[in-house]
Amino acid sequence: DSVSQQIERLLRDEFTNFIVCGGDGTVHGVLQALVEAGDDVTLGIIPFGSGNLLAKDLGIPRQPLKAALALLTAQPVPTSVASMEFRTATGEMARRYWIVAAGVGADAHVICKIDHGFKARYGIYAYYAESARQLLLARYKFPPFVVEFQESGSDVSRREIVTQLVAERIDYFGRCLTAQKNGAGAERISPDLHVVLFKTPNALRYLAYGARLLGNLMGAPPGKIRDVELVRARELTCRELRPEESLPPGWKGARQGSGEILAEADGELLGSLPAKIQILPATLSLLRPTSPHH
Repeated sequence: DSVSQQIERLLRDEFTNFIVCGGDGTVHGVLQALVEAGDDVTLGIIPFGSGNLLAKDLGIPRQPLKAALALLTAQPVPTSVASMEFRTATGEMARRYWIVAAGVGADAHVICKIDHGFKARYGIYAYYAESARQLLLARYKFPPFVVEFQESGSDVSRREIVTQLVAERIDYFGRCLTAQKNGAGAERISPDLHVVLFKTPNALRYLAYGARLLGNLMGAPPGKIRDVELVRARELTCRELRPEESLPPGWKGARQGSGEILAEADGELLGSLPAKIQILPATLSLLRPTSPHH
């Protein structure tokens, strides 16, 4: 049986509490069935995977035994879930739920190229290494695309041309750009998506962001990066540039219409544009230790 089939069978038997042993990809697979079950489902995580960003955000210990012990006294925290609609390889539109992060553009291209053995051994650092390889050696061309949205709290519609966006439900990719004001875990219960927009084809901006992200993870303060913007929104649509749409000034070298633009969620490659990312009213509860560990 697939993971979804196992979950669906357990739900029919009226199980409502689940413990997942694995990484963000495993949680992503389980999430597909759990969201359909409604709000009365609780999920705990014992991190065995390569990424484990959700477990880290929840304060769950990285060692499996310590994680299991921590879950014994953990409390359920209601958590908002997001979805992504995308075009599949066969040209049909599909939807997947996600709970960590979703990306379009360069981010998804990196995930497409990561060596699975390298990822299994080095986890999230494999992502950083592949990003650096593409920036410095493979000379990724950063094909531009259009993202349309309304910022939370505003009635004004925005249209931006970007080469990458990352939307998240955890406090990870955007934290290096601005200080977190609402405390740990606020992103998971917020009605908004935290979205990082890369409004540039300049590889140096990506390298600056990567350095700022790694530095912030090691304790350095957040700060702004030119052409990289952090916004909050509840829904975004992504599409390819139309023939009549021109690139912004200063985008010399950007290749308009230069290949397929990919989309991913929770580290799983999904498909391509067009894509729609939105926060959902549906929630589930995640077990969070009363005394978080990292």
